[in-house]
Amino acid sequence: MCRATIASVCCAESDSFSRFQEGDPERNGLVNDVPHRLSLSFEEPSEDIVLVSAGSMVLQTTAVQVTRLAHELQVQEVSGHQLTDLCPGLRLKQATATRLDAKDKVLHLSDGSSVRYGRLCICTGGRPRLPLPDHPAVIGIRDGHSVDELVRRLGPARRVLIVGNGGIASELVFTLKDVDVTWVIRDGSISATFVDPGAAEFLLPRLESRDQQPAAADATVAVPAPPSKRWRYHASDPPSSEGGQGDPSVPGSALGPDWLQRLQARGAGKGRVTVKYKTELRRLVDRPNDPNDSEQWPVYAELTSGETIGCDFIVSATGVLPNTEPFTEGTSLRLAADGGILVDDHMRTHETDVYAAGDACSPDWELAPHWFQMRLWSQARQMGLYAAKCMSADRLGVPLLQDFCFEMFAHVTRLLGHKLILLGLFNGQRLGTDYTALIRMTPGVEFIKVVLRDGKVQGALLLGDTDLEETFENLILSQMDVSHLGDDLLSPDVDIEDYFD
Repeated sequence: MCRATIASVCCAESDSFSRFQEGDPERNGLVNDVPHRLSLSFEEPSEDIVLVSAGSMVLQTTAVQVTRLAHELQVQEVSGHQLTDLCPGLRLKQATATRLDAKDKVLHLSDGSSVRYGRLCICTGGRPRLPLPDHPAVIGIRDGHSVDELVRRLGPARRVLIVGNGGIASELVFTLKDVDVTWVIRDGSISATFVDPGAAEFLLPRLESRDQQPAAADATVAVPAPPSKRWRYHASDPPSSEGGQGDPSVPGSALGPDWLQRLQARGAGKGRVTVKYKTELRRLVDRPNDPNDSEQWPVYAELTSGETIGCDFIVSATGVLPNTEPFTEGTSLRLAADGGILVDDHMRTHETDVYAAGDACSPDWELAPHWFQMRLWSQARQMGLYAAKCMSADRLGVPLLQDFCFEMFAHVTRLLGHKLILLGLFNGQRLGTDYTALIRMTPGVEFIKVVLRDGKVQGALLLGDTDLEETFENLILSQMDVSHLGDDLLSPDVDIEDYFD
């Protein structure tokens, strides 16, 4: 809507519909949803669709199918004019949303104009969660502008402090060269947003030797290394001790899965990485009176552990908050506890003819046993596509079943140089301690974790080129009993791909 974000970008490629037409209440409008609009345009090419975006550039996604539900996304920045050439019924309105008048179906914009709509889809994504939002020494990594600012600051930098433990923080720590990195995480292991402590141990050697390429398991290797560790543990066991152009003040399109290609810069340090576990950034302080510290730094950060660290600047990658502010005042939109706009199983909000998709929304329907929301590109794209279909179906008065993508969580990305595929309840989400996990690990090559309950696969985490994603997706969806296999489910001597074909 007012800002290009994950959801909006994905929607444009998807089928989500939001149509706006100035002065025409029969038209519908989309805010910041490029994929959504394209999908809507393909669904109903004769309809007028208005895309409201803060910038003239938008992100377009291309999905490469990995399994039935998992897709690897490729994202490119394109001009809004390219979209209008592709979809004649689509118009780009460069502005931000300031207020929604849902009663009269009018969206007010930052340039003083307003848009009347027939149906509206809010796809404004999320905004960075910053620990110190107004301090010039803190950069929030979220869009292309913030990455460009990071590149600019990296040149003379000797030490950078990175706060956060998700995908962006992990990839940033792994990618930065010739600069000392202090990585502050509140968890007891790295990359905890995606992987458990066991997988984190698998990734640590890769972090410690960042200039090396990950080992590959392929047919050119004469004798593949056998798994050195394969074990079973129970959830109740204790853990082992081992974007767009324009005003930089307005958030642009959210970073795509391949955002690191923009990061072509090196610092002026030695390239050492220090991880500070179970601690957070407390505040910024003046230079400490430490006679042993001969170096001077532009900024000093005090951690909750009591330690003070000097650095050139701080990068915050601590996740996002739903970007819903322009639409909630004076409307009947209801928000979830996480701040997202509540939507039903047809992506409809509590306001008539107002829909929402992607990071800006939260599901308010009974979820399938193996699906849950994570604010990721993959889900934003799925929601955008589905929202477009829902808007079109509602306008035409035809029934529409919920999209199959909501049957099981599936996400494909890369983490510290390894391919990562997450399926179903990959970390035992919503299962409490009532599950068992099987693990197989070949150092530097692969890490496989399968979550089981009552002999049935509930989720899987696949690091490396395992070629097992289709097998485990089918086992999760079918809920076939595999208890007769026991630990052999992950035995390298059993070809389970053929076994369950």
